Amino acid sequence: MVLHCPKCGKLHLDIGEFRTRVHRKHLCENTPEGPGTGCGQLFMPFLHATRGVSIAEALAKEIAALLQVARFRAPNEETTLQLEIADVLAKAGHTFTREAQLGPRERIDFLVGPIGIEVKIQGSASEVMRQLLRYAEYADVQVLILVTTRSQIVVPSELGGKPIFTVRHYAGL
Repeated sequence: MVLHCPKCGKLHLDIGEFRTRVHRKHLCENTPEGPGTGCGQLFMPFLHATRGVSIAEALAKEIAALLQVARFRAPNEETTLQLEIADVLAKAGHTFTREAQLGPRERIDFLVGPIGIEVKIQGSASEVMRQLLRYAEYADVQVLILVTTRSQIVVPSELGGKPIFTVRHYAGL
């Protein structure tokens, strides 16, 4: 869940016990700029309680939204799509590593801090799921984003205890 303060508009983050504790009221105190950088506004965005918001999960959701609205010229060519994603990330000011080495034989397409981004155009749904599960085992990866053109790949919202966001792009859209 991503929350923005209604007063200052900054991204709200939960730290400490509030990262996992279910709560209804939120204090604009902690933002991606650091602890104590909010405006101090107390707000209750929903009538129901919510689970905490980690910085990695909030950033991943924003990156996934950015990639979802991006226009890619060749979404069915994986190498070209990766170059275009790199361009979108760079223009948005994100620092990332391409083909990031996670383990002896494991490379993820992008690593944006603790967020792993994998681009998949080919491969069966089971192959993609096994690959994402392997990536989720690494401590360097706190959240995963799958960018795909495959409608057959259905990914759960969490895998191996790590949140996953799916971005779908189709040719001609």
